[in-house]
Amino acid sequence: MIDELLNLHIYRYMDMMHFIMLLESKKIRINRRNTFSDYLERSLELDNQFWLQAVGHNIPENLNYRLRANAVDLSEKSKSHKEYSYLPTSCWTLQEKEDYLMWKSYTNGVGVRIHTTVGNFMRSINGVEDRFNLLCNKIEYKIDNIYCSAEDNLFIKHPAYENEKEFRFYFLSQNENHTLHSMSLSETNQKRYIEVQVDTDDLIMDVTLSPFINEKVATVLKR
Repeated sequence: MIDELLNLHIYRYMDMMHFIMLLESKKIRINRRNTFSDYLERSLELDNQFWLQAVGHNIPENLNYRLRANAVDLSEKSKSHKEYSYLPTSCWTLQEKEDYLMWKSYTNGVGVRIHTTVGNFMRSINGVEDRFNLLCNKIEYKIDNIYCSAEDNLFIKHPAYENEKEFRFYFLSQNENHTLHSMSLSETNQKRYIEVQVDTDDLIMDVTLSPFINEKVATVLKR
């Protein structure tokens, strides 16, 4: 199972400027989850967190108890979800075939798509384990609900994003407690991203230029 995970082929779209910076600096920028455009990365979709309940003067005590317990559980889930939103997060796609919307969404027209594997990515950041623990998995596309914990939400996205076929890495900061809660980073006085040293020879298997680049410009870039 571990070998199957490490051998997964993953792809990432980026602007040419970020690609050149990656090659020159040997550092990869990992944005925090709460900087993503999808607001559900920052907040719960509350519409799906409540049951519709009949209310009145004759509500059984056990129903009141359950409602109070659900409210407490939701409060804790919301608090944890917000805390996890500050985790540095690296997003890739499992989609081998090039995607028009991804080129348009994640590049400005002069962009590239880099190809690697999960194992290569982890090897390329060798040494990062002194600062971080890595948590990674495929994203599951479904509607969040009261049965999903904040931990489950780390690998859940709305079905509207299903075409992205995302694979995600979370960078959890090292500390003496080694719990997910305490590994998340403080929301105050923090940059919107971290930078991690990377071996680009290990990381990059091949590079695809954007189809929107002028043919003559593409020839120069390839050279």
